[in-house]
Amino acid sequence: MLNLLMWFMLVIFVIVLLLVISVLVSHAMEPELDQNEPFECGFSNVSDMHMPFCIHFFVISLLFLVFDMELVVSLPLILMSVNMVSWLVVWLLYSFILFVGIIMEIMWGSLDWDK
Repeated sequence: MLNLLMWFMLVIFVIVLLLVISVLVSHAMEPELDQNEPFECGFSNVSDMHMPFCIHFFVISLLFLVFDMELVVSLPLILMSVNMVSWLVVWLLYSFILFVGIIMEIMWGSLDWDK
């Protein structure tokens, strides 16, 4: 019991010691001139957080996600295909649905960047 209490006290001491060291080491820094400039991403780190977002990027990411999932679903079908005709029918149906979806996106103008 005494051994457990000593370990508990040692852990508490180490935690408090690390907290004190972190408070002593860290200090409030004044922002320098180069800290307020955009770094690699091009966004200013002290600007307004509510920036306009172009919906076209969201549509493109959704299309990428859908076609990526097609690849993830269709590749294991190749390995599991015992009957080649049934696999071909499933893959053609799945590809046809995706093809119709991309044609509808093009016809509705969701992929036009001029808007």
